[in-house]
Amino acid sequence: MNSICKLKDIYKALHEFEASFLKQYGITVNEGIILCMLGDGPLKVGDICADCSLSNSRLSKVLGSLEKKGYVQRTIDPNDRRVVMVELTPIGIEKRSTMSEEQVCIPDALSKLLEK
Repeated sequence: MNSICKLKDIYKALHEFEASFLKQYGITVNEGIILCMLGDGPLKVGDICADCSLSNSRLSKVLGSLEKKGYVQRTIDPNDRRVVMVELTPIGIEKRSTMSEEQVCIPDALSKLLEK
């Protein structure tokens, strides 16, 4: 039962982190994760889903929000029209760069997990 109580503390810390992240950067943590992933170049939607464990419908909403903010664009892969590619726009590159330059404040409960 002690483990469940510790998980409660982790969930609380994560919730607080998500709120402060949104306030600081104007994007959600999921949006930040996607911007981070796209830093090395365009990715297939399916690869993003697999790597960050988001469902297709949830990722579609996150990508729609990022597109509306001007940070990413989706295109059809010219070699396989069934594949949708996602890439950063110039504004998205600038946003990602700004986030990389600033120190993201991770709560202690979460930073201890990241050290391992």
